[in-house]
Amino acid sequence: MATAFAFSPTTPVSSEVSTTLSVSAGAAFEVCADAVEIPRWPPLVQAARILSLQADGRPSRVAFTRKLERGSLGYTLEYHYDPSTYTITWTTPSSSNA
Repeated sequence: MATAFAFSPTTPVSSEVSTTLSVSAGAAFEVCADAVEIPRWPPLVQAARILSLQADGRPSRVAFTRKLERGSLGYTLEYHYDPSTYTITWTTPSSSNA
């Protein structure tokens, strides 16, 4: 099962999504860590562009473009990975549009 949570530092917001995958936890972690492929999953995300990488080659900062009814919205996320627990967390930097 894969679970995602979202938290806001100013407003307690959380979201959880679960699904059962027929792959190992390590394989699922690697798929979810590939930020460039995220636009293939949710239809509202148009594009993802890696802005910076960590020493291990994983994206540390990614710019996204999201579809809106009339136009689009750009935002940036900073990613942190813990392969020992198969955890990926992200934050929105203060310089982001979101």
